[in-house]
Amino acid sequence: MKNLYIFTAHLDDIEISTYGYIFKHYKEYDNIRFVIATTWEPKTLPWKQNLAELEKILSVNINYKNLMLPQRTLNKNLDDCKDMFYSYLDYSTPFDILTHDGNDAHTDHVAVHNISRGMYKLCDRFLTIYSPSSINYSCNYYIHLSDDTLELKQRAIDRYDHSKEQTYTKNDYYFSDDWVHNSVPTARVVENYSNWLTNKSHECEIYNILKWV
Repeated sequence: MKNLYIFTAHLDDIEISTYGYIFKHYKEYDNIRFVIATTWEPKTLPWKQNLAELEKILSVNINYKNLMLPQRTLNKNLDDCKDMFYSYLDYSTPFDILTHDGNDAHTDHVAVHNISRGMYKLCDRFLTIYSPSSINYSCNYYIHLSDDTLELKQRAIDRYDHSKEQTYTKNDYYFSDDWVHNSVPTARVVENYSNWLTNKSHECEIYNILKWV
């Protein structure tokens, strides 16, 4: 038996950054468990709809737990968040962790990453995800997205009301078709550095493998 824990900060992080890994690897796991640290009312209904559609397409039941902390408060609530996450893990079963990257401009993302790193020695795989707020992200794992997965991802992201996002700029370029269909080239332009393997960059999601047993 083996469990996959996808631990993210916000309700839309899974749709934005993890569908590639889920669709490629879900058959390797006996249980897929989503743990989301924060909640925010405008995102709750779209999230429920997206989760139900994902379960239907995969024909699996996904265990979901929300730690119910307010967005943008994880640094203040770090110990509570850590205790809740660690208490949820099943240590009797081998597990993998997919979570945020340590090089990230979003404080909630960094908090979740730091909490997850406490389980680094115990898990078999530890991968981090690319997000719109990642900084100098080092990717070493590319997962091509099929047309069906791309359509599902776009549909899931479009369910959220982008005008209610809690960003300072309100740009939210990652909700656009360009972000969904060309996440690597978009990130390369925005971040302005050149260590992407551009020949692999079309319609894929990117990950950083820190541990793979």
